[in-house]
Amino acid sequence: MPKARQPARPDAALEVEATIDLLLSKNPERKLRGIRQLRHPFSAPAIQELVQVSRHSHLLFKVAAKSELDTLDVRFRKQIHKIRENLQKKPEYPGYQLALSVVFLRYSQIWPHSPENRTYFLNQSLTMLNRLIRLVRPELKYFYYRGFVRKEIGDFRSAVSDFRKVLHFKPGHWGAFLGLLECLFELGEFNKIQMVIQYWPGQIRHPYPKDLLKTWTG
Repeated sequence: MPKARQPARPDAALEVEATIDLLLSKNPERKLRGIRQLRHPFSAPAIQELVQVSRHSHLLFKVAAKSELDTLDVRFRKQIHKIRENLQKKPEYPGYQLALSVVFLRYSQIWPHSPENRTYFLNQSLTMLNRLIRLVRPELKYFYYRGFVRKEIGDFRSAVSDFRKVLHFKPGHWGAFLGLLECLFELGEFNKIQMVIQYWPGQIRHPYPKDLLKTWTG
């Protein structure tokens, strides 16, 4: 059975840490290098950083970030076209369905100025993930990505349910852990954030958990 190529995980925030350091540099050459590098991790945090730079920075950096976003736009369109071609040949293959749902999720993130486009691609992703869970089999990765999509849509309560499901069976899942914290924060359930943090960190193997958890504990 062929394997569909997956984009980077939604929880790949720390993979762009060094690149974000470049963005904070006062050296224009280092900042431009950081903008160019953000396209390559192909992750949600990288895309979000590019969008932020395209909105708020000096004209030179705005143009550079917009150029990288345009490159991503073309790449996403090509990926969607290719995966749809594969789905026409093997319409029931779960790997292609998951790959397309994740690309839709990623693609939605480069449309901050177009709520209609963003909502359309998020809903497409959610529909495919719901189908995978309902008609194929309820794998944890489907719940994880659905939780991320629901979080992006703003359905934080449902996203909490998905992330908790992942963490119940895989307590060391860092992405689900962070997703759960973010959703609880958006829901204003700060007491639950403290409880989750106290319970999970000992089972999460990650090089920088303490620094990141300070964000939530103050």
